[in-house]
Amino acid sequence: MPRDLTELYEATVTGDAVAFDELYARLKDLVWWAIRNAGVSGADAEDVFQSTWATFFERLGEHHNPSAIKGWLVAVARNRCIDMGRVSGRTVPVEALMTVETDDNPPDEAAIH
Repeated sequence: MPRDLTELYEATVTGDAVAFDELYARLKDLVWWAIRNAGVSGADAEDVFQSTWATFFERLGEHHNPSAIKGWLVAVARNRCIDMGRVSGRTVPVEALMTVETDDNPPDEAAIH
């Protein structure tokens, strides 16, 4: 029986690498969607993607509401895109930053691939 994201997150906190692999497999497309939706591509997108997951590990265990992990990852990715724009002098369209994926508003399948 598949575990929900909260269970996978909690197992990841305890060091369960299999749980992290499943969590990552379920959420990596969402993170890519958030990055592309912010207008970042190429090597910059790869940097943001890696930075987002590095932040996930740095903050592992600090989430008081693991059921909100999807929104948290989108917010981290979006903030990394904004930071990248500041450093490079590029801008990110405001509309791209206003769209948040939720269960009621999932990313378009075409947008995440």
